[in-house]
Amino acid sequence: MAKEKTGYSFRFDSDSQTVKWLNAQENRTVSLDLLIKLAANKYGVGDLPTQLTEWVSKHDTDK
Repeated sequence: MAKEKTGYSFRFDSDSQTVKWLNAQENRTVSLDLLIKLAANKYGVGDLPTQLTEWVSKHDTDK
């Protein structure tokens, strides 16, 4: 059975760091897949802003 493919579309400001990074990638799909896997392994598969907030609160050395 073949894997079902899903397409996504995103919009970013043309002069953003995100667009500069995307334009520097030889294969955007592979690069985004790897970046998402790295984030998911470190922060989990939940909502990233929520995960980062929780991670920061657990690792805040100024407390």
